[in-house]
Amino acid sequence: MKVKFNVIDALIVLLILAVAAVGIYMLADRGNKDAAGQTGKAVYVDMMLELSARDEAFTQIPKVGDAVSVGEKEKMEAVVTSVESVPAQSFGYDILKGGAAMNEVPGKFDVRIYMRAEGTESNKSVEVNKTAIHVGEQFAAFGKDWAGFGTMLAVDTQER
Repeated sequence: MKVKFNVIDALIVLLILAVAAVGIYMLADRGNKDAAGQTGKAVYVDMMLELSARDEAFTQIPKVGDAVSVGEKEKMEAVVTSVESVPAQSFGYDILKGGAAMNEVPGKFDVRIYMRAEGTESNKSVEVNKTAIHVGEQFAAFGKDWAGFGTMLAVDTQER
């Protein structure tokens, strides 16, 4: 019995080789990410987490020097370096003028908690406790006598 090799067979072989190449590339790239996190430059990571629409009483609870755990699964330990409160605002639509407007929310404040942690910086990310931090990402945080869920609005690094 003679085996014939046709165009369909060639396409199947090429498809198998392409899948294998993509798999090898992805495994190699994942290895580089792990190595970048481990061999990254040691830095101090300064972060600003905003907790929106909090009561006025909450603005007095976070204190400078308090220990804070940020994150849900992998906890990032940080220390509060500054706290500021600004009146909460929301977007509204002005039907009389026909445009969007910022409106102050009565009795509510946006609390901005500035923190510092030890982490690493690589070409790809800034990490604390092997957790990448991105501006705009939502994080849970808790400290002494308080907890909340907020948005990371600033991330900066300084050499140790």
